[in-house]
Amino acid sequence: MLRFGTSQSVARISGTRTAAYSNATSTPFSTRPSRASSATGRRSKTASRFGDEDPHIIICAVCEGRGVTPTVGIAIVNLTTGEATISQLCDNQFYARTVHKIRVFEPSEVLIVSSGATPSPRTSIFDVIKENIKDPNIKVLSFDRKYFSESAGLEYINQLAFLEERTPLRLAVEGNFYAVCSFSAV
Repeated sequence: MLRFGTSQSVARISGTRTAAYSNATSTPFSTRPSRASSATGRRSKTASRFGDEDPHIIICAVCEGRGVTPTVGIAIVNLTTGEATISQLCDNQFYARTVHKIRVFEPSEVLIVSSGATPSPRTSIFDVIKENIKDPNIKVLSFDRKYFSESAGLEYINQLAFLEERTPLRLAVEGNFYAVCSFSAV
Protein backbone atom coordinates (compact mmCIF):
# COMPACT_ATOMS: atom_id res chain seq x y z
CA MET A 1 0.00 0.00 0.00
CA LEU A 2 1.35 3.42 -0.87
CA ARG A 3 -0.25 6.55 0.50
CA PHE A 4 0.58 10.18 -0.13
CA GLY A 5 -0.37 13.22 1.86
CA THR A 6 0.96 16.73 2.12
CA SER A 7 2.97 16.07 5.28
CA GLN A 8 4.05 12.47 4.81
CA SER A 9 4.74 9.76 2.33
CA VAL A 10 4.15 6.14 3.20
CA ALA A 11 5.28 3.02 1.43
CA ARG A 12 3.99 -0.29 2.71
CA ILE A 13 5.72 -3.51 1.80
CA SER A 14 4.05 -6.79 2.66
CA GLY A 15 6.44 -9.74 2.73
CA THR A 16 7.76 -10.09 -0.79
CA ARG A 17 4.64 -8.55 -2.26
CA THR A 18 4.20 -4.81 -2.58
CA ALA A 19 1.15 -2.93 -3.76
CA ALA A 20 1.59 0.65 -4.92
CA TYR A 21 -0.95 3.35 -5.64
CA SER A 22 -1.42 7.05 -5.09
CA ASN A 23 -4.14 8.32 -2.80
CA ALA A 24 -4.58 11.64 -1.03
CA THR A 25 -6.69 10.16 1.76
CA SER A 26 -5.53 7.57 4.21
CA THR A 27 -6.52 3.96 3.80
CA PRO A 28 -7.05 1.84 6.92
CA PHE A 29 -4.71 -1.07 7.49
CA SER A 30 -6.12 -4.59 7.38
CA THR A 31 -4.97 -5.34 10.92
CA ARG A 32 -4.39 -3.20 13.95
CA PRO A 33 -1.86 -4.07 16.67
CA SER A 34 -2.91 -4.37 20.31
CA ARG A 35 -0.92 -4.99 23.46
CA ALA A 36 0.49 -8.22 24.90
CA SER A 37 3.67 -9.20 26.67
CA SER A 38 5.84 -12.27 26.91
CA ALA A 39 8.82 -13.46 28.88
CA THR A 40 11.20 -12.80 25.96
CA GLY A 41 10.14 -9.22 25.39
CA ARG A 42 7.19 -7.18 24.33
CA ARG A 43 5.07 -8.57 21.54
CA SER A 44 2.10 -6.96 19.91
CA LYS A 45 -0.98 -8.94 19.03
CA THR A 46 -3.18 -8.52 16.02
CA ALA A 47 -6.78 -9.62 16.27
CA SER A 48 -8.16 -11.26 13.18
CA ARG A 49 -11.73 -10.86 12.04
CA PHE A 50 -12.49 -14.22 13.66
CA GLY A 51 -11.52 -13.00 17.13
CA ASP A 52 -8.33 -15.03 17.67
CA GLU A 53 -5.06 -13.23 18.31
CA ASP A 54 -1.61 -13.96 16.90
CA PRO A 55 1.58 -12.58 18.49
CA HIS A 56 3.55 -10.17 16.32
CA ILE A 57 7.04 -8.76 16.80
CA ILE A 58 7.24 -5.17 15.55
CA ILE A 59 10.45 -3.13 15.24
CA CYS A 60 10.51 0.62 14.55
CA ALA A 61 13.43 2.80 13.41
CA VAL A 62 13.43 6.60 13.60
CA CYS A 63 15.81 8.92 11.74
CA GLU A 64 15.66 12.68 12.16
CA GLY A 65 16.76 15.53 9.93
CA ARG A 66 17.74 18.66 11.75
CA GLY A 67 16.38 21.92 10.49
CA VAL A 68 13.88 24.61 11.34
CA THR A 69 11.08 22.07 10.99
CA PRO A 70 12.35 18.59 11.90
CA THR A 71 11.83 15.96 9.22
CA VAL A 72 11.44 12.48 10.67
CA GLY A 73 11.71 9.18 8.83
CA ILE A 74 9.98 6.20 10.40
CA ALA A 75 10.16 2.56 9.31
CA ILE A 76 8.02 -0.01 11.05
CA VAL A 77 8.53 -3.70 10.27
CA ASN A 78 6.39 -6.55 11.55
CA LEU A 79 8.93 -9.39 11.67
CA THR A 80 6.20 -12.00 12.04
CA THR A 81 4.26 -11.12 8.89
CA GLY A 82 7.00 -9.37 6.89
CA GLU A 83 4.95 -6.17 6.54
CA ALA A 84 6.80 -2.88 6.47
CA THR A 85 5.56 0.70 6.64
CA ILE A 86 7.90 3.49 5.62
CA SER A 87 6.97 7.12 6.22
CA GLN A 88 8.56 10.54 6.32
CA LEU A 89 6.85 13.46 7.96
CA CYS A 90 7.42 17.02 9.03
CA ASP A 91 7.00 17.29 12.77
CA ASN A 92 7.31 19.98 15.42
CA GLN A 93 9.85 20.25 18.26
CA PHE A 94 7.59 18.08 20.46
CA TYR A 95 7.54 15.24 17.87
CA ALA A 96 3.80 14.71 18.41
CA ARG A 97 3.24 13.00 15.03
CA THR A 98 6.23 10.72 15.51
CA VAL A 99 5.16 9.65 18.99
CA HIS A 100 1.60 9.08 17.78
CA LYS A 101 2.75 6.84 14.92
CA ILE A 102 4.93 4.82 17.33
CA ARG A 103 2.02 4.44 19.76
CA VAL A 104 -0.33 3.23 17.01
CA PHE A 105 1.98 0.41 15.92
CA GLU A 106 3.16 -0.46 19.47
CA PRO A 107 6.61 -1.78 18.54
CA SER A 108 8.70 -3.93 20.85
CA GLU A 109 11.83 -1.90 20.01
CA VAL A 110 12.46 1.62 18.74
CA LEU A 111 15.83 2.20 17.06
CA ILE A 112 17.23 5.73 16.91
CA VAL A 113 20.41 7.08 15.33
CA SER A 114 23.03 7.39 18.08
CA SER A 115 23.59 11.07 17.22
CA GLY A 116 19.92 11.64 18.15
CA ALA A 117 20.44 9.90 21.49
CA THR A 118 23.43 11.91 22.68
CA PRO A 119 22.74 14.81 24.99
CA SER A 120 22.63 17.77 22.67
CA PRO A 121 20.68 21.02 22.74
CA ARG A 122 20.06 20.55 18.98
CA THR A 123 18.06 17.30 19.31
CA SER A 124 15.68 15.90 21.85
CA ILE A 125 13.91 13.14 19.90
CA PHE A 126 15.37 10.36 22.06
CA ASP A 127 14.19 12.02 25.28
CA VAL A 128 10.77 12.87 23.84
CA ILE A 129 10.18 9.28 22.69
CA LYS A 130 11.40 7.81 26.01
CA GLU A 131 9.21 10.25 27.91
CA ASN A 132 6.03 9.68 25.89
CA ILE A 133 6.23 5.92 25.43
CA LYS A 134 5.16 4.92 28.91
CA ASP A 135 5.23 1.15 28.32
CA PRO A 136 8.30 -0.27 30.12
CA ASN A 137 8.39 -3.23 27.68
CA ILE A 138 9.24 -1.00 24.71
CA LYS A 139 13.00 -0.72 24.38
CA VAL A 140 14.39 2.52 22.95
CA LEU A 141 17.86 1.80 21.61
CA SER A 142 20.47 3.90 19.84
CA PHE A 143 22.42 2.57 16.87
CA ASP A 144 25.40 3.86 14.95
CA ARG A 145 24.73 6.06 11.93
CA LYS A 146 26.26 3.45 9.58
CA TYR A 147 23.12 1.27 9.93
CA PHE A 148 20.93 4.12 8.65
CA SER A 149 22.03 4.05 5.00
CA GLU A 150 19.98 5.27 2.05
CA SER A 151 21.71 2.96 -0.43
CA ALA A 152 21.11 -0.09 1.79
CA GLY A 153 17.45 0.92 2.27
CA LEU A 154 16.92 1.20 -1.48
CA GLU A 155 18.57 -2.19 -1.96
CA TYR A 156 16.23 -3.78 0.62
CA ILE A 157 13.24 -2.28 -1.17
CA ASN A 158 14.60 -3.72 -4.43
CA GLN A 159 14.93 -7.17 -2.87
CA LEU A 160 11.48 -7.25 -1.22
CA ALA A 161 9.29 -5.80 -3.98
CA PHE A 162 7.83 -7.68 -6.93
CA LEU A 163 9.74 -7.08 -10.15
CA GLU A 164 6.93 -5.06 -11.79
CA GLU A 165 6.47 -2.90 -8.70
CA ARG A 166 10.10 -1.99 -8.01
CA THR A 167 10.18 1.08 -10.24
CA PRO A 168 6.95 2.65 -8.93
CA LEU A 169 8.00 1.99 -5.35
CA ARG A 170 11.46 3.46 -5.87
CA LEU A 171 9.87 6.55 -7.45
CA ALA A 172 7.50 6.85 -4.48
CA VAL A 173 10.33 6.86 -1.92
CA GLU A 174 12.61 9.08 -4.01
CA GLY A 175 13.46 12.18 -2.02
CA ASN A 176 12.43 10.60 1.29
CA PHE A 177 15.98 10.16 2.53
CA TYR A 178 15.16 9.76 6.22
CA ALA A 179 12.39 7.20 5.64
CA VAL A 180 14.65 5.03 3.46
CA CYS A 181 17.48 5.32 5.98
CA SER A 182 15.15 4.17 8.75
CA PHE A 183 14.09 1.19 6.64
CA SER A 184 17.71 0.10 6.23
CA ALA A 185 18.22 0.17 10.02
CA VAL A 186 15.28 -2.14 10.67
